[in-house]
Amino acid sequence: METQNIIKKYNLICDLVLRKRIKEALDLLDKMIAQTSVSAFKNEWEHISETYSNILKYAISGIDDPQQQQIYNNTLRSVIELADRVKQSLLLENGSAYRYRVERLQKDQVTPGSGIENALQKLTSGPTVDDILSQEEQQPQERSPRDIALDHIFDTLWLTDQYSENEKELVNKLFQGEDLEWYERSTLVSAITLSLLRNFDSVKFHLLFDIYNLQENQNYQRALVGILLALFRHNKRMFLYPEILNRLDIEYEQNPFDNESENIIIQLLKAKDTDRVTKKLQDEIMPELLKLQPKIQEKLNLDKILGEENLEDQNPDWQEFFEDSPGLMDKLQELTDMQMEGNDVFMATFARLKHFAFFNRIPNWFLPFYNHNPIAEESLANENAFSDPSGLIESIADSHHMCNSDKYSFVLNLKHLPDQQKQMMGNMMQAEFQQMKEVSDSENLIDQSGQSKKIITQYIQDLYRFFKLHPMHTELDDIFSYRMDFYNKDFYPKIVKKQEITRTIAEYYFSKKHFDKAEEVFEKLLNEKLTEHQEVFEKLAYSCEKQEKYDKAIDYYSKAELFETNRLWNLKKLAQCYRLNNQPEKAIDIYLQAEKLAQEDIFIKVHLGHTYLDMENYTEAMEYYFKAEELSPDNYHIWRPLSWCSLATGNFKQAEEYINRLMEKEATKYDYMNAGHIAFCQGQKEKASQLYIESIRARNNDFKAFLEAFKDDKKHLIKHGVNEDDIALVLDYVRYQV
Repeated sequence: METQNIIKKYNLICDLVLRKRIKEALDLLDKMIAQTSVSAFKNEWEHISETYSNILKYAISGIDDPQQQQIYNNTLRSVIELADRVKQSLLLENGSAYRYRVERLQKDQVTPGSGIENALQKLTSGPTVDDILSQEEQQPQERSPRDIALDHIFDTLWLTDQYSENEKELVNKLFQGEDLEWYERSTLVSAITLSLLRNFDSVKFHLLFDIYNLQENQNYQRALVGILLALFRHNKRMFLYPEILNRLDIEYEQNPFDNESENIIIQLLKAKDTDRVTKKLQDEIMPELLKLQPKIQEKLNLDKILGEENLEDQNPDWQEFFEDSPGLMDKLQELTDMQMEGNDVFMATFARLKHFAFFNRIPNWFLPFYNHNPIAEESLANENAFSDPSGLIESIADSHHMCNSDKYSFVLNLKHLPDQQKQMMGNMMQAEFQQMKEVSDSENLIDQSGQSKKIITQYIQDLYRFFKLHPMHTELDDIFSYRMDFYNKDFYPKIVKKQEITRTIAEYYFSKKHFDKAEEVFEKLLNEKLTEHQEVFEKLAYSCEKQEKYDKAIDYYSKAELFETNRLWNLKKLAQCYRLNNQPEKAIDIYLQAEKLAQEDIFIKVHLGHTYLDMENYTEAMEYYFKAEELSPDNYHIWRPLSWCSLATGNFKQAEEYINRLMEKEATKYDYMNAGHIAFCQGQKEKASQLYIESIRARNNDFKAFLEAFKDDKKHLIKHGVNEDDIALVLDYVRYQV
């Protein structure tokens, strides 16, 4: 059975169980068991089937059994857990991916329930998963028995589907004792997390809870990341494991983790945004693509009247939600701001530097970069380019702007650079790290909360690199491919007790212009009565507007207006949405209300003109453009719609005056065309033809595009007495000329 088919059938079984279609799930599971070589699976299946049959008999007979629901839920658990084991067995037997072949070899080497103990006591010297993965041209350096033992522990924790109680006790002893250094324990937290993400096991959950409960710095944060990711990954089945959810409540009572939960969720969202950040950095000098606009907008350049600085867009009264975040400090430039905010700005740079033999060992992808680091010290040994290698290592270790994985890449790459470049790079980075450390200190990032956030940020970036860059990454279930919509999960209220955290998630999406997700979370806040704040209505309306959901935007702007503050801004946005929603009459009414509040507001005058223009009420449109011109006499962009409205109302002299003044400033392809129309309406066919030719040349001689635009205006020419035969003759003349 092929890997994809195995996973597809397994997912279907789980889905059937969660939809309470147990008979169908059991039938499909029976067929999967028939494909395995494990006879015990069939015996277990028969026991579950018999139990479920009895449950059905009791339920139908009407016998009142207070334990019935618990027995029923236990049966659901049993079906899913058996499906877990059957899936893993089939993948090991039939999976063609390199990981499954490696895992088969690892399974053969490890005695169930004793792998960790063997690794510790006997310092097993056989090949590990990482030995197999590192079989390439570059031979790895000889490793110590301790490293080999740690590899076996990591591999066993990672590749064991279900932990025994004995293994759990052994791991707890490792974390409570002094046999391992803190950074060695850190890699084992990752092994447990990877294993739990790969295959559900309640024992692994409790093990992570135990590690979290120890509150060892660096490791309790990693354990909490693992817990939250696993809860998210296995959310649908968690209702079957009340003991895990109860344990979550207990741990929260003992060590509340609101801040950590917020930091983890936001950092996971930032990790999912890494591609966007990378693209922004790489393509910063490229102009943004212009959005398609209605032809009349493009033709008259209506947006230029007010200019970019005066566009009524986001509410200027909104507070910057993240103003206290280090990522929004005004002390460094944009790149530093992004680094301080926790965005992953180094992914593209260091993606090319994961080829060192160091990364052949999977635990090293999760190894914290620490002071007196033998890997870094060895890499910089006998280097004359650095006056203070230990100081450089310390600066790198203290920096929180690079994840651990990238720090190792940086150090390992230094020794391969020419001495001059090496010295320059080392000194520059040491100075940069020191500057960032000073900024961090000034922002109080050295307190407990700040340090915890730093650890979480770096660890999630380490995880991101493993799932995206490891040679085996295509064979892994990439946790970062999921939506990360924690706020939609059943367990969310247990990890987030403060509504401000949900608001923070909404604000994050809003600030990054993920308006669809911002809408979803803001609506959650409103639907669950968590807030009735005016700004939430405004930002929700704005998010809907940006998605062109104008009906919803109108509804929310109307609700925001009820608060009687920011009324002018709300009225402008409300009118704008009515206009974009093809409801110009309502837009006019709202703009007139806004005009009473701000008589000298050029935005309102201009948009009243635009709206009347949409309605082809050129007389009223012209009146408001005149008023806008009075407020801003040097704004030559207003002359364009004034010329057009004058032409449309038959005032050719005024139309010609405005178009000539405009063309002295700038002339677009539409200006040449409009000037041609004015000349044509006055009987000046030759002049009109020459202006049409200029319009075509301004379109790179695209006569077809010219004709499309001309068709829209033809009715105005005919309205003002231009003969249709003359139009045909002029166009043919122009054809010959171009």
